[in-house]
Amino acid sequence: MDLTIATIIGIFAGILVGLLPGFGMSTCLLLFSPILISQSLVFCIMFYCVASSTSQYFGSITTLALKIPGETTSLPLLELMKDQRIQNRIGDVYFLTSFGSFSASLISAVLILISFEYLSSITTYLKTYAIFACSLIGFILCILFSENKIFVSLLLFIFGWIVGKIGYDISTNENFLTFDNVYLYGGIPTLPIIMGIYAIPGLFKMFSYVRSVEKQNIEIYLTERKSVLILKNWKTMVVSSFVGFIMGLIPYIGNGMSSYTSYLLDKKTNKNDAISNAVASETANNSANLSVLIPLLFLGIAIIPSEYLLLEILPLGNKAFSFSLMQPYLLSMFILLMISNVVSFYFSWNCVRPFIRMISSFNNTIPLVIILTIVSCVGYIGGEYQQFQYYMIVLLASSIFGLLFRNFDLLPFAYAFMLQNNFEQILYRLLKLYF
Repeated sequence: MDLTIATIIGIFAGILVGLLPGFGMSTCLLLFSPILISQSLVFCIMFYCVASSTSQYFGSITTLALKIPGETTSLPLLELMKDQRIQNRIGDVYFLTSFGSFSASLISAVLILISFEYLSSITTYLKTYAIFACSLIGFILCILFSENKIFVSLLLFIFGWIVGKIGYDISTNENFLTFDNVYLYGGIPTLPIIMGIYAIPGLFKMFSYVRSVEKQNIEIYLTERKSVLILKNWKTMVVSSFVGFIMGLIPYIGNGMSSYTSYLLDKKTNKNDAISNAVASETANNSANLSVLIPLLFLGIAIIPSEYLLLEILPLGNKAFSFSLMQPYLLSMFILLMISNVVSFYFSWNCVRPFIRMISSFNNTIPLVIILTIVSCVGYIGGEYQQFQYYMIVLLASSIFGLLFRNFDLLPFAYAFMLQNNFEQILYRLLKLYF
């Protein structure tokens, strides 16, 4: 029952992530954090897996209907929207991108289950080295692939690291920039600062997108039978599923770059087929969003920012990731994940018009409601720890910082802030063991 409820809530959350531009999984986790804190470990992991997978079905709806990116992974599809062949066959693209996401989820799930027996036997031995390697690779890639200039990303990373280091360090028994402030001894709380520098600016961007959306009458029809469309594009779906699966394992940028990589590869082999290019891009999304779960499920290692945030939320509810606790539920989780993909596929294809009407009707109120809810979440969590004022001050300060620098890519800051504590502990452990 716990897993079933997590699946239902996860589907709802994933629909929001996909439909609302600028929302994203990190903001979704922040929004649902009061619920997650009070739930079990398997509930939190199940919710994240379902929401992340579901979101990929609905991002293309916003992109195709309103010509705004539901997610950053939808940008190749947004570029393809300029092609008249896409415009003339919008219904075909709707169906094929949804079915491509579904086929990718099946292929990725099979690959994960095949690797289950091998990975489950070596989790204990791999964890320390894997965290170190993933963190190091993630650092390099977040500097190189950020939207900023390299030196700007490096400065943001260093600043994020310094902010993350503030507080009392148990391993070295030293204080860092606490200034004898009792609140700073515990460090800067993760949720309000990530909400401020990442979620709030993203929601303002969402507001700028959706406030210009007008009510639209979407006409959707297929030019060919579904079976014919699938047969014409099945190779693209299979190849893109494998490409996305491999890309998803790359720390920091894997799931974000999966759509671009698959799109570029398909463009070389199907240069004059815009439909195939669109299917390749959207199929790789869902495959990557499942493969990124492998390090999380089997090793408790985060390789993308939203997973880092999830692992930060768990301790707030006195939970820590444990593979031994997860292992008895893994098969049930995969079954429910597949069921959620079936449900998502059905609704993403059959409920396009209601979803577009919803965005068009509430275009001005949705971002404001989410912002107010997020502020309430911060206040609630701060109150639970008797630090209401401290949490609100951190949220206000980080929001000002985030809005002032909203034209920069602040992910290097957020990544460094969340990475700092775990990476320093692993580095300290390795140095003590081998040097």
